[in-house]
Amino acid sequence: MKIRRIKKRDGREVPFDKQKIAEAVGKAQAAVGEQDPLFAGEVSDVVELALRRRYAGADEAVPGIEEIQDLVELALIELGHASVAKAYILYRDRRARIRNVLSVHGADSGSARAPRVQVSGALESWSKGRIVAALMNEAELPRPTAEAVAANVEARVFDSGLKRISTALIRELVDNELVDMGLSQALKRTRALSVPRHDLVRWLAEDGAQLETALTGRILERHALEDLLSEECSDALYAGEFWIEDLGAFHRPLARSIPLDLFAQSGARAEGLFGELAQIGVELSRVRDTLVLDDAVPELASLPRNLLGPLLRSLEALAVAQERRIELCLAPLSGSARAGAQLARIVVELARLDAGGSSATLQAGIAIRDLTALAEEDAEAAQAIARALESGRILPTWQAGEGRSAGAGLMRAPRERGVLTLASSVALNLPRAARRAGAWREDAFFEEVARMLERALDALVELERGASRSREVRSVLRGRVQQTIAPVGLTESLRILGDGELRGEQHARVLAFLAEAITRLGEPRGLALTLSPLRAERAAARFCALDRLQFPTRQPLLFAEGLSEASEPPLYSCGLEVGRQAASLGVPQLSLVMNALESGQILPCRGWTLSQLSQADELRARMRGSAHPLSVLPGASARTGVAGASAQPELYEPSVPVSRTLDT
Repeated sequence: MKIRRIKKRDGREVPFDKQKIAEAVGKAQAAVGEQDPLFAGEVSDVVELALRRRYAGADEAVPGIEEIQDLVELALIELGHASVAKAYILYRDRRARIRNVLSVHGADSGSARAPRVQVSGALESWSKGRIVAALMNEAELPRPTAEAVAANVEARVFDSGLKRISTALIRELVDNELVDMGLSQALKRTRALSVPRHDLVRWLAEDGAQLETALTGRILERHALEDLLSEECSDALYAGEFWIEDLGAFHRPLARSIPLDLFAQSGARAEGLFGELAQIGVELSRVRDTLVLDDAVPELASLPRNLLGPLLRSLEALAVAQERRIELCLAPLSGSARAGAQLARIVVELARLDAGGSSATLQAGIAIRDLTALAEEDAEAAQAIARALESGRILPTWQAGEGRSAGAGLMRAPRERGVLTLASSVALNLPRAARRAGAWREDAFFEEVARMLERALDALVELERGASRSREVRSVLRGRVQQTIAPVGLTESLRILGDGELRGEQHARVLAFLAEAITRLGEPRGLALTLSPLRAERAAARFCALDRLQFPTRQPLLFAEGLSEASEPPLYSCGLEVGRQAASLGVPQLSLVMNALESGQILPCRGWTLSQLSQADELRARMRGSAHPLSVLPGASARTGVAGASAQPELYEPSVPVSRTLDT
């Protein structure tokens, strides 16, 4: 029979909700560091099945709450999760002791000095027992200590003569008492996450529409720094060794890549895509930055010619309204004439959108080889590609291995389908690592970068524990989770290592080391990582400001021209390229970057032409060919290498001047 109602401890009957069982098991999982969101649901199903079998012959069954909790413990043990069962038993015991405290105290303060307590817009009687129960539950204090803290708080409240008191003030008094008694850990668990009134007034005055975002962002950021991250990781983040992008919204993914056909309804294609704009908007609201509509060519090409433009404009309107980006990932084509014609039609319509520069909210990721082939076959498409590259509508991509770019820094494995989620992005402060190592000390630089990277990856693991359950609940579309590592200040770090000079072989070694290190250090932690230049602008500004304070002295070389001591140094560079002072160095440097990584995406801010992109892709292919052995680091795989010195093209011409400064 189906269990419909259960009996609570006070005798009341309430509807049976197995989701509450799953939530309790989820809390026990979190207490021991387990991250399987499906297991809690399996336990609730097992408990429901056990209740049905136990009361199979009864006309009506109303099991008690204690009986259900006993079955939960038994299920956890039989399923082989003894540690979760122990955490659940301890949680159950603590709740029992708290109920005992409340039943003993009851309305325990009938004194005339007792104030009324403001609770959720109502007034209630003073109760010391509630303070004791809260300290036992939230701060995990033993009952005698909780009783002592509550007694001292009650004495202060009664002596104040207040007739009415808020729960916020009671919490502050409890916090003060915990400080006086030296209970720092208990204080950390009970301290409220709030914002000062001054900031609230300022946010209202500046932009009231963004008030909710500012409030939740500040609170979630404090929660992450104080409750989720370890002290060592928090200190490194505060110091500016690494940066976690958008920490105030860590519970939502930065980006998602969803195959466009998952949105298409049955029936006419045109009706299906336009009918799914609402669902696309819902998924867009669930990401912090970018929604990628992957493998979009078949779905877009199936639209009638007169509807493709309106659909693209509708997608951009969604992105503008929600202040996010939509990226169309046009997977590499099969080489057929029909596929090329479909891509040409999409590119032409994309170029007709109003130019938005590099800040365009609707962009398309297209492989360089597809762009080159299309431009050679179709003059109209060639002009459209040039306009779209200039406006930032097209994000050129490349592919060297079996995997491919899925947009927004995500990488899709061969034949992989489904949703990809970009949970977080971490930026590394490479100039600081170079300054600590010193000029010509490349090995020390690599050791310092590895140490920074390990702390950053530990922070990602700790953050993921707090965000994974929320992320799974927020969307029915689930998939593999990835993170990205963004190097900041590559140009500046290479100048420091080279004592003011840029060297192509050193550039290659740094990229190869980063590509190999994120795999070697990420796999043992269960992290799927990619090296990406995206989302590093705010990190660059923060790193530069902090390093100016830590390394204030800048000594120009004697007799150097064009350098002003009074001028502020520029912000750290973002991305994987270096030496942007000379445009003639662009193509070989871009080929070096493309060769160091299996696949990736080129940002529109550089303004590459299709001819330059094609030359770089061809040079990359030659560098990876059998005539040019790929070897960079001992033990590193060939895919992360770059051509040796004898076969490698000249990447940094000696005739090109490079401004030199010494940072001390």
